[in-house]
Amino acid sequence: MLNQTCEIDLSALVKLKTLFFAALYLLQPLARTVMSNNEVSLPQLSSYVGKHVTVRMHGNRKVSGELAGFDQFMNLVLKGGAEVLADGSTKPMGDTLLRGQSVVNLELLDA
Repeated sequence: MLNQTCEIDLSALVKLKTLFFAALYLLQPLARTVMSNNEVSLPQLSSYVGKHVTVRMHGNRKVSGELAGFDQFMNLVLKGGAEVLADGSTKPMGDTLLRGQSVVNLELLDA
């Protein structure tokens, strides 16, 4: 029997573990949308099309308008979009395409 000692750099091991779990965390949304037959499912937003919504985005920005469409990447098209400023006023933007990667949440304003 061969007796060997192995030195392990613990800080490198901790960095590797952190990187692994960060990658796992970032891939979770993708794993949830990929189906067993490798088709990507659409977000369940079809019931919101034609209704007034507010979208909160990265950078603490809010945009409201009528949801006109969306795709599998959650890119959103708002008809008559307007940015909601911090003081509550709005800045008209017209028809707007919001990149899905920037969307934090979507709130339905019409009941």
